[in-house]
Amino acid sequence: MQRFLPDGPLALLPLRDGRVSLVWTTSPDAAQELKTASPAEFSRRVTEASDRVLGTVELDSERAVTRSRCGTRASTCGRAWRWS
Repeated sequence: MQRFLPDGPLALLPLRDGRVSLVWTTSPDAAQELKTASPAEFSRRVTEASDRVLGTVELDSERAVTRSRCGTRASTCGRAWRWS
């Protein structure tokens, strides 16, 4: 599943075990906010940004932020998500 948001795309990529991997490209400031948000707040924001396509998602791994090569975007990544 991929959604194109004003600041960049959000991708939820299926994993073999039924969970999904997350890549959310956004501004560096927004990516840092997402990385430091509580797990509950991060999950709420992903659920909202994904338009609840998977229902309510729940963080199931650590998060990381990486800068794009051009330096104007950053991605927040979560290795695995569960949903209900």
